[in-house]
Amino acid sequence: MVVVPNGNGEKFRDEALAIIDDIANGKLDEKRLEKAKNRLKSKNIFEEENVSSLAQNIGYAYVLDFKDYHLNYEKGIDSVTLADVSAAAKRMTEGPMYFGITTNN
Repeated sequence: MVVVPNGNGEKFRDEALAIIDDIANGKLDEKRLEKAKNRLKSKNIFEEENVSSLAQNIGYAYVLDFKDYHLNYEKGIDSVTLADVSAAAKRMTEGPMYFGITTNN
């Protein structure tokens, strides 16, 4: 769900679709991919500073039957390639996409 200023929902949707389309067409460089990977890893580290957050993440992984997910999270992020991201974006553009957009009044 995205919250955008009133009247900007279509603009947001159009810009998001353009970004996804660019990625699907290979317009993503290694530097931006590394930046995204570092953000995900940092977010994970900060989330795990709190015992209850760590327990929640482990429990969530077990519910989804990803028993070692929390142990392999960073390795999984590191293994993602530009081709993986591009292929995922292509799959997104092949079918209908739905955006949850609301405005703040």
